[in-house]
Amino acid sequence: MVSKVLRKMEIFHGFIQIPAQSKLELIGDTSLPCVTTLNGSKARIDRYGRLWSRTIKNKFLIGTQVEISKTEKGYQVVPVATKQEHSISQMRQKETSPTSLDLTNNTTETIDKSFDIALPYPSEREIKGKKIWYGVFYKDGYDVILSCNDVLEFLRTVPDNIATLIVTSPPYNIGKPYEERVELNQYLLWQEGVIKECLRILKSDGSVCWEIGNYVENGEVYPLDIYFYNIFKKLGLRLRNRIIWRFGHGLHAKLRFSGRYEVILWFTKSDGYVFNLDEVRIPQKYPGKTAYKGPNYGRPTSHPLGKNPSDVWDIVLDDWQEEIWDIPNVKSNHPEKTVHPSQFPIELVERLVLALTHEGDIILDPFVGVGSSLIAALLRNRRSIGVDKERVYTDLSYKRIIDSLEGTLKKRPLGKPIWTPKGTEKVVKPPQEWISENISKWAE
Repeated sequence: MVSKVLRKMEIFHGFIQIPAQSKLELIGDTSLPCVTTLNGSKARIDRYGRLWSRTIKNKFLIGTQVEISKTEKGYQVVPVATKQEHSISQMRQKETSPTSLDLTNNTTETIDKSFDIALPYPSEREIKGKKIWYGVFYKDGYDVILSCNDVLEFLRTVPDNIATLIVTSPPYNIGKPYEERVELNQYLLWQEGVIKECLRILKSDGSVCWEIGNYVENGEVYPLDIYFYNIFKKLGLRLRNRIIWRFGHGLHAKLRFSGRYEVILWFTKSDGYVFNLDEVRIPQKYPGKTAYKGPNYGRPTSHPLGKNPSDVWDIVLDDWQEEIWDIPNVKSNHPEKTVHPSQFPIELVERLVLALTHEGDIILDPFVGVGSSLIAALLRNRRSIGVDKERVYTDLSYKRIIDSLEGTLKKRPLGKPIWTPKGTEKVVKPPQEWISENISKWAE
């Protein structure tokens, strides 16, 4: 027996995102994640409500609209119309201005002919003086430009020499759900093409901050920052810092030490780059300290605007010169958590925005994900451009941008210290079973 519940949605890279309003009807009180079937084949629903199946990946192209229904054994999907079974990139032949509609009416959608699919948001909107464009290609005259498109297809529409900062975290090519795994050399060639387009868009006094992890193949780790260094050097850029972003939580490895850091490569296009020291100064540890000898005897030795972060950056708990930034990654209990599997914390980008751009400058993120870089730019009165090929992420990015402007976005405050347990909490004490029973049983 097939349920009468039908929901129209779009195919992504091997999954369908079940909307929150349909979760009760299509999932019910099932504990997630769980195993199920889709069109009679094996499938699973992850904890974010995404229905994964090889059936989707092999049968439907990305961007296909389907109707989903629940059966006694699992789920059934059928295409809405045969003419829609082609990719989003094939749909986007012309950019046309959509009609802006009131978001308060949940049954109303904006139709954007460039997508050839229904958009849940107006493509053009203004909030508190900030103009937002959500479309396919670049469009001048906006404070925030957000695109759902192939990265190279979009970047080729962006003018030369307009961005002061390129900041991004590209797909790491390590088998995350939203990635298609490719050979390392092929991946690096693709990334080089993206970087070349970014450098065309970057101003002569601009910076690039490329945040990357490791490529893992058959248990062997390939540090991507080494490979990317060669790409940027070949293209004539200068490395200013190799910043280590350290975090305390993540997946646990079994055959090697668990990874707990990623790298931000900060390159500049020239020697005349933007660097705002006063914007990132931190409070002095000993503001009352005075000179004990010499002509300045008895006078304060500290800078009145605060400490130079190139010595110690208290906001990040370590210092800029040692290049270790201790910022928590976005996990399940983080206030910024969304469905994205490897989300940028806003405060990580905020510090780069403050240090490497001026107010009114443009920040570009070619792999924008759920929009943390765009939000960081907004919070610091900068303009921004972002693109991502995954519609579920750009929709989330758009919503978070709106929430940010309306003051309802949940975020971790810039400079908030990492939580340190006092030692009295239950979670920091060894469980009784470890004491009363053979610990080898639990180690298994």
